Amino acid sequence: MPNKEKQSMNKFINRAVIIFLITVLFVIIVLFTMFRITFVKASHYRKIIDSVATFDVNYKPERGDIFDADGNILAATIVAYDVYFDLNTPKLTDSLFNANKDSLAICLEKFNGTHTAKEYVKIFESVRLNPKERIVIIARNINPFQLAELKTFPIFREKNSLKSGLVKKPIFRRELPYGNLLKRTIGGVKEEKNVVGLFGESGLEGKYEDELSGSIYKVKMRKIGGITKPISEYSDKINEKGYDLVTAIDINLQNFAHNTLKEQLIKLNGQEATLVVMETETGYIKSIVNLYNKGDSTVSVKSNYAAGYSMAPGSTFKLPIIIAAMEDGYITPDDMINTAPGHVNIYGEDINDYRNMGNISVHQVLAYSSNVGIAKIADKYYSKDKDALLRRLYDMGLGNKTGIDVMGEKKASLLDRNSDGKYNKFTFISMAYGYGIAVTPINTLTFYNAVANNGYRVKPHIVTAFKKHGKIVKEFKNYETETEKICSDKTLKAVRAALTDVVEDPYGTAHRIKSSRYKIAGKTGTARTYSQQKLKFEKIYRSSFVGYFPAEKPKYSMIVVLYGLQGEQYSGGVAAAPVFRKVADYIFDHDAQFGNIEKLPKVDYIDAPYSKSGNRHDIDKVLLDLGIAFSVNKNYKGNWIRTQKDQYMVKYKGLNASKNKVPSVLDFSAKDAVFLLESFGLNVELSGFGSVREQSIAPGTPIGKNMTVKLTLR
Repeated sequence: MPNKEKQSMNKFINRAVIIFLITVLFVIIVLFTMFRITFVKASHYRKIIDSVATFDVNYKPERGDIFDADGNILAATIVAYDVYFDLNTPKLTDSLFNANKDSLAICLEKFNGTHTAKEYVKIFESVRLNPKERIVIIARNINPFQLAELKTFPIFREKNSLKSGLVKKPIFRRELPYGNLLKRTIGGVKEEKNVVGLFGESGLEGKYEDELSGSIYKVKMRKIGGITKPISEYSDKINEKGYDLVTAIDINLQNFAHNTLKEQLIKLNGQEATLVVMETETGYIKSIVNLYNKGDSTVSVKSNYAAGYSMAPGSTFKLPIIIAAMEDGYITPDDMINTAPGHVNIYGEDINDYRNMGNISVHQVLAYSSNVGIAKIADKYYSKDKDALLRRLYDMGLGNKTGIDVMGEKKASLLDRNSDGKYNKFTFISMAYGYGIAVTPINTLTFYNAVANNGYRVKPHIVTAFKKHGKIVKEFKNYETETEKICSDKTLKAVRAALTDVVEDPYGTAHRIKSSRYKIAGKTGTARTYSQQKLKFEKIYRSSFVGYFPAEKPKYSMIVVLYGLQGEQYSGGVAAAPVFRKVADYIFDHDAQFGNIEKLPKVDYIDAPYSKSGNRHDIDKVLLDLGIAFSVNKNYKGNWIRTQKDQYMVKYKGLNASKNKVPSVLDFSAKDAVFLLESFGLNVELSGFGSVREQSIAPGTPIGKNMTVKLTLR
């Protein structure tokens, strides 16, 4: 029995030893594994965990701003923030939270007022006890200054984001302070998948995407409570903006040109219009306007017509034909061309002038814009060698893009061969007066600018410099000027004289814009629109005027084009040239080089403007300041007048009103109408905006007690 007990005890001890050894071995293995994980393979396993719990987000820095020549902001990025509070961030200890939760709540109540301080505390405590929620929305769409204020609050002021719990999500928005004034030229921006930030899509934004935006960088993020939270701080990188762009644009000129072109487009009920002003020597673009008529007396911006519209230019294309023929030695300015009786049939097609000009010189063919004359020149000298003329045109740069620094410039299309490899005979002739080809306005302007610039083509350019932190890092002073002239000095002198006579000669097609203060040189263009659906020309026109000023020593070149004109006022001299003149006058009055800033000479526009009726002394002052002529009956001594528009001046008519009868206030401003009626003892009620168009009590009605006149303004 004792032996059996002894054997049983030995078995028990052996089993205990084995269990102990197994336990020790297990502990050793666990400790070894923990040591290996913690020290030997730490980085390996950390990467595995991070790959599951974290991810990279691509960010773009804030885009640089775009400025005009005087430092006015044309486009800027506005950064806003959505802000959250991560109440279970690892380093936000209970002691830190409990010591500051009340004061933080008080600050937040004052900051946005969405909750009381007590409500904030309850929300914080509730979320902190529930790790699954963990995130509280503090504010949405706040600006950087408000964010800076938040960072001064208790807890939020902690520099370590894992301790402060402050989570901010940036929101980028591109703003154009001047609205539609340069919208198409500046261009648009867009967002792209998997990248936080803005990408340039068109215009300057697209052309200078790399300079404006900088390089994409990665931020490691973790998704917490439904939002993404950066593991490391990244706001400093966001503030590393791209380059700022400095442009040659004069925003004041842009505003004037925009409104002047808009007024003419709406007045003539055209469809679209464009205007570009360029510095002759540098090629800098000072103003570029693109307008679309919405049909309700308002305009919008749809396309970059200046660089993206390639269409038949009309008679502005006569200039390169004349230059080519002179350079080839076929004609001189004094050679005579018989254009009688004002029309000619070439290759079975009729070509017409707007009048019978008879026997005129080559100089006059250009100045008077004779289709018959230019067609005869092209047919006589180039019909057997059409390629010779085309080579000349391409050598002068007319068949290529100008290289203007906006996206979407179209290439000119001069003349295409038929399927048999030959040119259509009549299409070749019609090219001489601007049909059968397609040229952009900026291409036409660049060519005329070369004529103004002593024969040298200059690449049109909008951006003049890049800036970083307010300092210029790159400046475009070496203008991209071609080394070869488009023609000889002899030819240049001849065509510049003809272009000047387009305006100066009484029979020139733009004589109506002649100025007594400076000379304008240029060329009118009118082209009918060809319908691809109807396969015929319609009575819808494109009207243009392109030129430069002052003619003797050019400083500026400009083109004006209006599309979709109908009715009688469609020619280049009637529709486009007056806009050119008004914008040129503005420049002449505001450019210090011309010395007209202090005292502006009288402006001698052909057409007098519409003027409201009203107080005589106020209207006198406005018309005198604008240099607009007016006339009035010397015997009339009253203070109130009616105005009537005449071709050359504003005429005054006295307001005949009896003290006992209701006066007429039609066409008065609201201020003048109320003043006058109340001076007669009448009550006044107004509705609408603008000038008085209707009055409820007819003029001449005897005035009674407590009588009220209701005025409708439009």
